[in-house]
Amino acid sequence: MECAYIVGFVGVAWEDPVDVLCVVEYMNLGDLGSYLATHSPDQFSWPQKLQCIYSIVRGLVYLHTCSPPIIHRDLKSRNVLLDSEKGTKLGDFHSSREMDEATLTRGVGSFQWVAPECIVGQPSGSAGDIFALGVLLSEFSTHTVPYAGVVDTSSQRPLSALAIVHLVASGKLRPTFDTTHTPQWVHDMAAQCLALDPADRPTSLALMARSHLMRFGVFALALPTVLGACPYTSINAAWILVADDHCPTTDVCGVDANCSVVHRSIATPLPFVNVPAVGNLHRFPLSTLVIADTMRLDLTALQLPASVVSLKLRNISHLDMTPLSTVTLATLSVESSEVVTLPSFDRLPNLTSVVLDGNPLAAISNVSLGPSLALFSCNDCALTNLVLTARSFSVLDALPACTVNATSGQCFAADVAANIDMCSALDGTIRLVSPGATIHKIHVCVLSGVAVVIGAIVGAIAVVAAILLCAHREKPTRGSKARSLSADAYPVLETPHLKHYPGTISVSSLGPSNKASRSIRTSWGPSISDETVHVKPIRMFRLELADLHVTSTTPLASGTYGEIWFGRYDRQPVVIKRLKNKSADRVQLFVEEMQLLSRMDSPYIIRFIGVSWELPIDMEGVVEFMDMGDLRTHLSVTTPATFSWPAKQSSAVAIARGLAYLHTFETPVIHRDLKSRNVLLDSIKGTKLTDFGEPRDTTPVTTATAYQWTAPEVLRGLPCTAASDIYAYGVILSELSTHCVPYTDSKSQGNAALLAKIAQGKAKPAFDKPHTPAWVLDIAHICLATDPAQRPTATALMATEHGAKYYDGLAVNTNTHISNVRANAITSLSRITLSSVTSLSFGLNPLTSISLVNLSPDLVYL
Repeated sequence: MECAYIVGFVGVAWEDPVDVLCVVEYMNLGDLGSYLATHSPDQFSWPQKLQCIYSIVRGLVYLHTCSPPIIHRDLKSRNVLLDSEKGTKLGDFHSSREMDEATLTRGVGSFQWVAPECIVGQPSGSAGDIFALGVLLSEFSTHTVPYAGVVDTSSQRPLSALAIVHLVASGKLRPTFDTTHTPQWVHDMAAQCLALDPADRPTSLALMARSHLMRFGVFALALPTVLGACPYTSINAAWILVADDHCPTTDVCGVDANCSVVHRSIATPLPFVNVPAVGNLHRFPLSTLVIADTMRLDLTALQLPASVVSLKLRNISHLDMTPLSTVTLATLSVESSEVVTLPSFDRLPNLTSVVLDGNPLAAISNVSLGPSLALFSCNDCALTNLVLTARSFSVLDALPACTVNATSGQCFAADVAANIDMCSALDGTIRLVSPGATIHKIHVCVLSGVAVVIGAIVGAIAVVAAILLCAHREKPTRGSKARSLSADAYPVLETPHLKHYPGTISVSSLGPSNKASRSIRTSWGPSISDETVHVKPIRMFRLELADLHVTSTTPLASGTYGEIWFGRYDRQPVVIKRLKNKSADRVQLFVEEMQLLSRMDSPYIIRFIGVSWELPIDMEGVVEFMDMGDLRTHLSVTTPATFSWPAKQSSAVAIARGLAYLHTFETPVIHRDLKSRNVLLDSIKGTKLTDFGEPRDTTPVTTATAYQWTAPEVLRGLPCTAASDIYAYGVILSELSTHCVPYTDSKSQGNAALLAKIAQGKAKPAFDKPHTPAWVLDIAHICLATDPAQRPTATALMATEHGAKYYDGLAVNTNTHISNVRANAITSLSRITLSSVTSLSFGLNPLTSISLVNLSPDLVYL
C-alpha cells in the first residue's frame, strides 16, 4: 500500500518464521476509539471530525478501487489511527474475522460494526465497509461504543450481544446519535451507509461526491503557498494540476502561475475534467492518470512519476504536448481528441499499448515502437502517412490484426497510403504491412537507418499535415463535439462519479433558428434522484463509464421517446439508447424496459450489455450493435433480386423464434411494437428483435403511431396480447413480399378512413403474389385474421404444416440449391423432402434422429 490514508508499512522481521513481526509507522495520537473516549465534544470539534471522516473515506476509496478491490472487513474505531501531523489513517485492513457465537457471548470481537448481511452469513464486499463507516459516524456523534446504552424495554436491562446482533441483522436496530449536537449531513450520510440492503448503500467514491466531503477535499481554498521559484510562470492557464510539494495537505492540488495553491483535489481512478494544464505529479499516488472533457489541455510542463504506468486522455479539444520521457509508461491512450500531430515517443521503451482512436491524425512519424508493444490502434483516424524506422516497422508488422474487444494487435479502420516523394526525400522505402497482420492495406515509409532526425521528418510532412488540417477544419462533421461555453461551466477539479460527457451545448452548435442542432448529454434539467426513480433492480448492470464512448455525431435513429447513438464500450461497437422525455414516469418505464431486457438470453433477441447514468435523468441503455441496421431500411435499399427469398426466409424464421421465446415466458412478454423498424439485421449474427415489452400509453392509437402494424382489436381499444404480435408478424411478411411500407397503395383514401377499415378487418396489407412463395401467403393469411382467436400462437406457428417445413432452419423450396444449417438447435429431422438441394450441411446441431428424409438425386454434398 502506498497511500496517505493507509498506515505506512515499514517492513517485517523474524528470527524464526513463527516469530515474524510486522513493523508499521507510529501514529502519536493512538486509535480513534481511545481518542473519542478521552476527549469531549468540545475538545474534538466537528470541523476536526470532518477532517477525520474525509481521510477515512479517502482510505476506503483507495482500498476499494484497487484491482482487485481490497475489503477492509474489520473497520472500527480501534483500527482508525490518528497523528497530530500525519492526520488520520486506516490500519489492520484485509483481516478475515470469524464471528462465532462463542466470541459474541464473550462480548469481544467487532460485532458492533458488522453489516447485517455478514451476520447472516451472506457475502458483502465493499458494502460491508460502508456499513461500518455508518457505525463510525455514530461514534463521532456520541463518543461512546455503539449500542452501549441499548436496553431491553421490558426489563430495562442492557441487551446481550446476541440480542443486538439479531436485531441488527433484521434491520430493527441501528446505533444511536446525539441529535442535538450532530450536523444534519452526518445524519443523512449515516442513514445511507446503514441501509439494510447493501445495494442501497453508497460506494466510497459516491460518498466523496457528498457536498461536505467534496467541499473539504476538493474545493476547499488553501492559504497561498509559495515554495521557492515557481516553474509554471510561463504557462498561460488559470491553474495547473500538480502533485508536488506545493500541495501541503493533499496529494493533488491546483496552483496558479505563481505556485499559490488555489484548489485541493483527490486522486481517484475517475477522470479529472476541465483541467487546463498539468505540471509535476511526482506525488501522484495511483498508477493511472485519466484526463477528459477539456477545452484546452497544456501538458508542456508534465512530469510523470515512475509509479504512473498508464496515461489516458480523451475528448480534448486542443492538446499541447511535449515529448514524453517516462521510462515506466506502459499504456498511452489519446482518444477522441483534436490531435493532429504527436510528440516524440522515442523515449518510451516500455510501451505495451498505444491507442490513438478518433483523432484527425494526418501523419505519424516520430513514434518508436519497442519490443514490448502488444497493441497499436488508430481506428477512425485521418491517417495518410506513417513513417517508422526499420526496427519499429518490424514490431508493427509482427502484430496480428486486432478484433473486437482486442487487447493486442494492430487496429486500423481504413487503408493507409504513403507519400512517395516525401519517403524518397527521407531516403526511405515504402513497405506494406504483412497481409496476414491486418485486413487493410497499410503502407509505411520505412527509413533505412536506425537513428532518425525527427525534425527532418516533421519538416517533410508539415505541408501535407497543414493541408489536411485546413481541410479538417472546414469539415464540421468529425471532431465537432459539443463543448461547454467556458471552463467555468464545470466545478474546478471535479472528479464526478461516472461523469463522462460534456454537459452543455457549445455556441458553435446553435443553428439559424437559435435552437441547439445537437445535444450530446446534459445533467441540467428536472431533479430526478435514485429515490424518485427505482433503479435498484438494474444497479448490478451499471457499466464502467470510463470505457463507454459515443462516437457518432448524430443519432442513428430518433423516435417518439428516445434516440439511438452509435458508440463503443470497452472497444466493442455498441448502440446507446437515450430518452427524449425525461420525466420521472418515462425514466421509470425505461428502467423497467432495461430490467426486462437484462433477463433475455436468446440468439433472436438483441443482446443487453448494460446501463449507465450519472443522474437517473441521464439514463442510457447499451445493447449490441447490428451492422446492417433495421429491416425497414434494408428493404428500402434492396430489391427482390438482391434480397432473395432464401435470405428473407432466414429473417422470417428468426422473427418467429424471437416471438416464441418472448411469448413462452412464465408471464408472457408481449412485444407491443413489432414492426420492421424494430427488427435488426447483422451480416454475421442474423436477425433479432428489439424494443420489446415497453409499456405503451393506453390512449387510443392515432395517425402518429405505427398503425400499419397494429392489430384491429387494438385499434378498437382492446389491450395488446400475444395475438397482436402475431398480426404484426403477418404485416412484416407483407413487407418482405413488396419491399414497401404497408398500405402504401391505400394512402389516397386518408389515414382516418384506412384506420377504420383496418379496425373492421376490411383492409389488409398487400402482397406481391406472383413473386411470393405460397407458404408465405398461407402463413400471412392466418396471422392477419381479424379475430385474434383465429391467429396461431408463435409456438403453434412453428408446428403448422408450413411452420414445420419452413421454420426448422431448412431451406427446402424447389428454388433452393444450397442449404447450410449450422449452429442451430435441431435435434431431429423427419418427413422433409429436399427436391432440388445439391449441398446440405448440418454442422454443430445436436441431431440424434433422422427419419423419412427424401434426398434429391442431385445431392452431391452432405
